[in-house]
Amino acid sequence: MNLVIHTFVIILATMATVSAYAQMPDQGQRPQRQQFSVENMVKMQTEQTAQMLKLTEEQAQELYQLNLANANSQIKQMEEMRKRQQTREAAYDEAIKLILDESQYKKWAKHKQQQQQNRMNRGMGGPGMMGPRGMNGGFGGETGGFGNSEGFGGGGFDNEMGF
Repeated sequence: MNLVIHTFVIILATMATVSAYAQMPDQGQRPQRQQFSVENMVKMQTEQTAQMLKLTEEQAQELYQLNLANANSQIKQMEEMRKRQQTREAAYDEAIKLILDESQYKKWAKHKQQQQQNRMNRGMGGPGMMGPRGMNGGFGGETGGFGNSEGFGGGGFDNEMGF
């Protein structure tokens, strides 16, 4: 049981390290990174653990099978979560269409699309949601969308902190 917990902690630590490294700012353009398959990532993780713990070949093989099963399970869970989220979002979109008139819905959909683009830019090291007055994703300081003079009672608020 301890081996399973230890293995899971090592996999999570490796994933966190890889994720943090991928988000580090680089000087200039980063070269295209090689895409690893699940099997390759599990193999590297298992080899690292086997070396660190001085596992026998039999232990390393058992650990590889355990790590592979765990990784595949995690992938399946993530895919299921993604599908549930898409279903929820589609239901929400249909419900909001019943509440808003056509022009309101178009404005809402445009704002939603801009927010998604901003999230993608932030994740890729782009400008994100930074604007002339700091973070402009909220109700204050935004030059368009829901934070302007048309939305939420005259432009919302500005707490001088950018959100």
